[in-house]
Amino acid sequence: MGRAASLAIAALLMFPAFAGAQAVTRGSSLTAPANVPFGCEARVSLPALGSDQFVLAPAGLPSCSWWSTGPAAAVGDPNTGYVPTTGTVTNVRVRSGPNPAPLRLVQLRSVAGCCTVVRHTEPFQPRPNDVTQVTVNWLTEAVRDSVAGVSTNDIIGFSAMGGTGTLPISDQGPGTHSPQAAFAPGVMGAGFTSPMGQPGALIAASNVGAYGYEVLLQYDFVPCPALNNVPVAPGTLTCPGQNTVTPPGANAGPTGPPSSGVPGVNPISFPRGFNARLQGINVPLSLVCSLDIGCSGTVRLALALGAGARAAKTVTLGTKKFKIKKGRHQVKVKLSKKNRARLRKKKTTTVTAVVTVRGQPTLRTKLKVRR
Repeated sequence: MGRAASLAIAALLMFPAFAGAQAVTRGSSLTAPANVPFGCEARVSLPALGSDQFVLAPAGLPSCSWWSTGPAAAVGDPNTGYVPTTGTVTNVRVRSGPNPAPLRLVQLRSVAGCCTVVRHTEPFQPRPNDVTQVTVNWLTEAVRDSVAGVSTNDIIGFSAMGGTGTLPISDQGPGTHSPQAAFAPGVMGAGFTSPMGQPGALIAASNVGAYGYEVLLQYDFVPCPALNNVPVAPGTLTCPGQNTVTPPGANAGPTGPPSSGVPGVNPISFPRGFNARLQGINVPLSLVCSLDIGCSGTVRLALALGAGARAAKTVTLGTKKFKIKKGRHQVKVKLSKKNRARLRKKKTTTVTAVVTVRGQPTLRTKLKVRR
């Protein structure tokens, strides 16, 4: 973790316990623009030799997580993803740009370092150029054990898949992307990891600090003062009378196991044993989408001419863009007259279906098409 991130954690240890259970708002003010042009397909890298500027580079990984570590120059500033005491996070808001990536909200737990994934929401689609609110009911921990010398501090952030849109982050400018600028007034710090972790996963090895990036995430927090600064085992705290289920917001998803697909696996599949039939000018295909947020991409039917060593040429029979909801849907691929004639030469023809979904590996499946 970068020095700015470490100072942000140290600053949190100076927060006094709340006197009552009044809700407070923490995190970004959401006034800065969501102006970064990248998503989780990119990552912030440490400066190259001879430079003090952090740089963007291809991530080479399918997903990422971001959270705010706050301004290093302002001790105690509430613009951070680190919760100040034990309590409950109720509402979370993010500001997005014109092409927002689908997000998961994520709760991380730092225990003498960073971090373990506690849980995350199901994916939701933020509104473009707007603030989107999601309601959660997350008990979070901030335990200072002066005897054992171990601190537990939970963090609120977000995760996303690469290649699906831009992130709710404001770039404060090239002059802020250096370790020296981290201590200038107003310069924000952020934590970043790739790929995102699943609940229970430790992400310490992939965590880096970034400077000059404001994570545009804000959350409402209700402290549980009776339990703060009590040395107990992490994960055993409760907040009596406070952790009741709250009504979900318009874009909320239930917490639980992820259902946005497996990172690095195309979310489109074909039903087991599926074969297609040429119907008029189309070949209808049954596509199964595994994402709660739906799937969009392109399916292409290809035919190898000849057999064995003679199959040196492949022709495209037809291509179709699709945008479907979660579940099984029919997508019709239109064929030209010449390509329809190719399929009518035999009773059954084996073709290759090539499915591309942005940010995911290409899926290639052999299908039989009956005339």
